Amino acid sequence: MITPLSNSEKYQADILTWKEKISNLTTEEAKQKCNKLLEDLQKKVDLIDQMHSTSRGYSNLKDGNEIIRETVQLRFKLSQLLK
Repeated sequence: MITPLSNSEKYQADILTWKEKISNLTTEEAKQKCNKLLEDLQKKVDLIDQMHSTSRGYSNLKDGNEIIRETVQLRFKLSQLLK
């Protein structure tokens, strides 16, 4: 069985870093935008974890690739906004 992406040390460290940086933002609008991106990212990672679950069965590769692409885009946006 594949280790869930949400359990990876890198992912967990990134989430903690982004949460800390979001809490330090001074404008409420920026906080809301970044929190929404972070929430979307976490939902996408949960979907990836579910696709890799052996108990879930068949998953559509095309859908999986799109979710992965969206996850990469969300991580990039967060990284850029929270430099």
